[in-house]
Amino acid sequence: GLPFGMALAGGTMLFVIINEVLPETYIRRNEEKSSAAILIGFIFMTYLSIVLG
Repeated sequence: GLPFGMALAGGTMLFVIINEVLPETYIRRNEEKSSAAILIGFIFMTYLSIVLG
């Protein structure tokens, strides 16, 4: 159903970001900033998910 499709789409987008975007930031020597941004974004989205239900 719909929840399975949404989970599949979210997992696919997460894979694309990890597989494509992160290596490009590491090439530009911004390892700490890019890792911190990913972590902060994940924490923020988790917070919003909990607060908004």
